[in-house]
Amino acid sequence: MDRDELIRAIAVLQAHVDGAAKPSPTVAELHAKYEPWYKANHPRSWKSAFVPRWIHLNKFFGEMRSAEVTLAHADEYRAERAAAAPESRNCELQGLHALFVWAVKRKLLALNPIAGLDREHAANARTAFLDEAGFARLAAAAPNPMARTLFLAAFDTGMRRGELIGLKRANVDLDALLIRLGDADCKNGSGRVVPLIERTATALRELPAWSPYVFSLDGGPLARSTVHVWFATARAKSGTVKGMTFHGLRHSCATLMRRRGVPWPLIKTALGWKTDVAARRYQQYSADDWAALRERMNVGIATEGRKPPLRSMPEIPLSSSDVGSGVKALAQK
Repeated sequence: MDRDELIRAIAVLQAHVDGAAKPSPTVAELHAKYEPWYKANHPRSWKSAFVPRWIHLNKFFGEMRSAEVTLAHADEYRAERAAAAPESRNCELQGLHALFVWAVKRKLLALNPIAGLDREHAANARTAFLDEAGFARLAAAAPNPMARTLFLAAFDTGMRRGELIGLKRANVDLDALLIRLGDADCKNGSGRVVPLIERTATALRELPAWSPYVFSLDGGPLARSTVHVWFATARAKSGTVKGMTFHGLRHSCATLMRRRGVPWPLIKTALGWKTDVAARRYQQYSADDWAALRERMNVGIATEGRKPPLRSMPEIPLSSSDVGSGVKALAQK
């Protein structure tokens, strides 16, 4: 008896012990109970992540009895979704795993039938990156001024797409050069302060102020699909690096901050990463810290590409008798 068969046998035995001889609910039935709970507890990721994943999961697993789902079915699902990225398949199956964990806690299932689910190996490093010159080409290809300012805000602040399209003018302090995001404004549920640099603040001031939302076409927030079309149009027209997405502007911002010497704790705080939670809890940043961040960014923008060439290095002889003189020459240079 292999592991999957043993798990099923234990589940059946447990069901009989509990006096629950009726068959387990289908995955679709569990999902129908799980979704309202998920939506109430994770409102920001419900529409953007939960719903798209479960379109695929329900199509494959929906009619299966939950207790009869096996790890072999998970492998079949991966084969069925071969066209998707490995990390997408991982996230989808983790969503199924989370459903079963939720059901077990509420005694809707005796056991999680895929408790031993393995993650598919996937390189999750984000390598698509734009420097100042690359971003300038992208911005010049933006289909309209609002799109250009949206791209700039993402590139200079590292804010997520959802945070930008939902950004309200009441949260933007252009005098203090700060954006204040509440818990409900952020994907991870933790509000933060985002520093602005002068060129971003100037672009934001030039946007029409007829809506409570900073970026708006009809009075409400921009649709995610609108941002997708704008970015895809600019990327194609500018010949931007292959694989670059709107989220890649956030990655580019973090990389440029690091290269320009912004302290890593400040980068994590400004971009809203919930890593090193304990450190973030006890680290407080003042207006002087944000001023230092803005100064470093502004200096980097002004001087990038005009760095002095590295000074030439003297050739060090390879013979053992001449090594001493070579090192001495290097020290004198």
